[in-house]
Amino acid sequence: MAHEQQRDFCKSVKERLPEFFNGRLVVDIGSLDINGSNQYLFENSGYIGVDLFEGRNVDIACKGHELAMPDESVDVVISTECFEHDSHYAKTIKNIYRMLKPGGLFVFSCATTGRPEHGTRRTTPEDAPFIQLLGNWADYYKNLEESDIRAVLDIDAAFDKYEFSSQHESHDLYFWGVKKGELAARNDYSFLVESGIAGKLRAELTRTVGEIEVVKAEALSLKDSLRVAEAKALGLLKENECLVNQIEQLNAKQAEVTHLTHLVSAMQGSRSWRYTAALRKVASLARPPVRFLRRIRAVATHTGGYAALVYKVINLGRDRGFGALINQIRSDLLIGCNYGDASGHQNENLIEEGVQDLVAANERVVPLLNAKPLEEKEIKIICFYLPQFHTFSENDKWWGKGFTEWTNVRPAKPQYLGHYQPHIPGELGYYNLLDSKTQMRQIELAKLYGIEGFCFYFYWFAGHRLMEQPILNYLNNESLDLPFCLCWANENWSRRWDGLDSEILIAQAHSPDDDLDFISHVSMYFKDKRYIRIDGKPLLLVYRPSLLPSAKNTVARWRSWCRDNGIGEIYLAYTQSFDSVNPSRYGFDAAIEFPPNNMNLPSVTHKVNGVAEKFSSSLFDWKEMVRRSRNYLNPGYKLFRGVNPSWDNTARRKNKGNILYGSNPIDYQEWLLNALNYTKKIFPSKDERMVFVNAWNEWAEGAHLEPDEKYGYAYLDATRMAQVRALPYFPDRNKSNDLAVVIHVFYYDLFVEILENLERIRDVKLKLFITADASCCEQVERRLQDIMFEYSLILVENKGRDVLPFLKAMDLVCAEGYASFLKIHTKKSKHRADGDVWRKDLYAKLMSPDVIKNVLSLFENNKRIGLVAPSGHLVDMGYYLGSNHERIEALSARMGVRLASVLNLKFAAGTMFIARSDAMMPLINLHLCDEDFESELGQVDGTLAHAIERLISVSCFSKGFEIFDTDLDPIESSGRNYKFASAGVNI
Repeated sequence: MAHEQQRDFCKSVKERLPEFFNGRLVVDIGSLDINGSNQYLFENSGYIGVDLFEGRNVDIACKGHELAMPDESVDVVISTECFEHDSHYAKTIKNIYRMLKPGGLFVFSCATTGRPEHGTRRTTPEDAPFIQLLGNWADYYKNLEESDIRAVLDIDAAFDKYEFSSQHESHDLYFWGVKKGELAARNDYSFLVESGIAGKLRAELTRTVGEIEVVKAEALSLKDSLRVAEAKALGLLKENECLVNQIEQLNAKQAEVTHLTHLVSAMQGSRSWRYTAALRKVASLARPPVRFLRRIRAVATHTGGYAALVYKVINLGRDRGFGALINQIRSDLLIGCNYGDASGHQNENLIEEGVQDLVAANERVVPLLNAKPLEEKEIKIICFYLPQFHTFSENDKWWGKGFTEWTNVRPAKPQYLGHYQPHIPGELGYYNLLDSKTQMRQIELAKLYGIEGFCFYFYWFAGHRLMEQPILNYLNNESLDLPFCLCWANENWSRRWDGLDSEILIAQAHSPDDDLDFISHVSMYFKDKRYIRIDGKPLLLVYRPSLLPSAKNTVARWRSWCRDNGIGEIYLAYTQSFDSVNPSRYGFDAAIEFPPNNMNLPSVTHKVNGVAEKFSSSLFDWKEMVRRSRNYLNPGYKLFRGVNPSWDNTARRKNKGNILYGSNPIDYQEWLLNALNYTKKIFPSKDERMVFVNAWNEWAEGAHLEPDEKYGYAYLDATRMAQVRALPYFPDRNKSNDLAVVIHVFYYDLFVEILENLERIRDVKLKLFITADASCCEQVERRLQDIMFEYSLILVENKGRDVLPFLKAMDLVCAEGYASFLKIHTKKSKHRADGDVWRKDLYAKLMSPDVIKNVLSLFENNKRIGLVAPSGHLVDMGYYLGSNHERIEALSARMGVRLASVLNLKFAAGTMFIARSDAMMPLINLHLCDEDFESELGQVDGTLAHAIERLISVSCFSKGFEIFDTDLDPIESSGRNYKFASAGVNI
């Protein structure tokens, strides 16, 4: 079952044909219970659930078209939300008709025209987890229509009575039909015994009865434990109240210290500096344990007290087993705790969310990237930039002495359980934009993370200008070398903060003379070499052109003035903050999407719990904008796409704000990547390839890429990674048929063995990129004097196994423009008795002349393939995850891949394979360094190197590539029977 409309359809069939829903033999195709089951519909019936693999509510694990039930043996066959994912749906339907008795009932529902693609690995793989295990099935999707079903069966000849219908809201196709003939009772059910179903059901019943008895015994002992827990909880509650007061005081002092460090930076050697450093240390030590207790208190309060909390956790442990509960918290529950919930249902089980939050409390921060600025970009990312972070006289008059944007940001309070407020800035602190060092650091961060420019909001009121000083400072300081443009915020300035005229503080006064005064003033910005241009034309944005008395007349005056005064042609665009019309209506050249404004998002206010007193804020589904970006529509005019990292203006509007619920860095990365790819496809001119981000620093609206305490640099990191994923790798054309061979040498004797294998390869030009540590480097270099290949030798520390050296070598491989590479290393696996057998099999399947030739030909002819592993050595990620869960999840998220998708991938055991250089770009752009890797102490699992062994496949997936093996077939087998490892251990 997938949604309410399908449930209603099934119930309507039951009401119409009740005789088929009591005392019948029923087969359910696609029975896995993800968010509901069809079993509840049938009373006193024999129910057989069928799906691709074993799982909850599954009795037979097989494909629908391969189900071998006897002919005319089943009374009812039902299937919901299945056929659109089944590439063999026609065979499945014919098989269903074969096994259905004469007079039997066939019921199905499936997606039809208009339903967005789902359940594929490129969209929402968690919606159809079994399909992700079947290789190419993970990419199959088809919305079916009535004509598709009629093409499979002659419906009129096959059924005595039937009915097709559709549900336009959910885009479902519905069918029920009664097969021709009379329904007869069946006395022989021996086929159930032969198939093993009956035995399985008996075993399941016995197990359930046994569990009930265990639960009864546990319940008796729990009563005493709960009394003790409740007494302890009362004491903890009092202690926690004291700690909450202390942490609020410490947070206030923390903010003071952060502010003071900017003022006393020149006095770092003084006594005052030492005192403030100590105070900061106290605050940092006190904050984590107090936050931990506050979270416990919040969860316990909502669940009815500490005793109820303990009872709930025990129930979870009893139901799943305590070991399984721990694994669940570390896998399913931790999906998205750094980056948002993968399922999109954050509040369905509050206690699980509480546990998730407690476990992940200190795991959300993404550190500053240790890399050079991202210079290669196909699309310009422009960030809207608010210049209100400084004092000026008008704000002092209207809002009080010393008012800045930070005045609203600092005291913000959470409005419901789990609400992220206040937003506390990271390394930039509560900055002052009149400080040139702040603007310089903003530019350094923007360049590092792939941002091309800032779009400054410009406030002009009939010649009166507000907040222009930071922009003037920027203009007059050429060392601030990031490109920029202006967006005229042409609304009245009011107390409502939302552009609606209430208590106007300063109003617009439009006139022909004001039009000319405005364009004359901003022209000094147009003349600056840093100003953003499109085809040589300065880009000017207007926030709301509909507020101009006659936008076309204003535009005509601006264009004429610019032509007459040496500026030339200008490029005009407006933000779709309130309007979404063709820009030609205003005489403009383009429009700019401005999320979340004007997006008509569904309300999710009902999802939150534990709301504050007098709560009257509205919450909207942020993720809906991500979903829409998967299927952008061309509006028929020039529209620059916009994205939004998050939105929450309760800092300004307190308990009456608007909040975009569900925002997180991993979905933001997907949204931005979709916008980049759309832009690349739609705009042939590179000058017009721009995507706008709302915003760089709208802290009071919760919309900022700048780092904060909760996420660190996660949103900036996601911005850069989206650029990396959107950017194609351009190899040197002269080396398109060559192969780089990356070899890490630790055992010299095996290096000789590798060279002997490579010398048999004559048809492909090879260059060796060899890494070795000091213990064998000289020996390797002497041996290299006699080889026939060109080579580079890189001296490395014995650290990070073969993986850290591989990353270092790949920098050189990519710099020299190699499109493809072979990764190999001197593997002995001394912890295994069969280590030599393992290595020799890997070498034989990768360093064969025929294999090399065939793989390069495959890369040339199939651009979707990114990595080829030796056959028999491509294994299941989830099954062989080992002790690498947390690192894999965190680094996968940075590459834009959720854990749910990761666990459905396979990886090359032994870390030897042939791949495109492009497939490694996400991994390379994590820019892991020596300090990230553990020292070599003989570890066989659980290190960063072991995690990256698996993350190589994640990088390939992140870049949109598929993985094959050297048999040159896509992998659809389970990959769980690997003879060189056991489940969950080192490979």
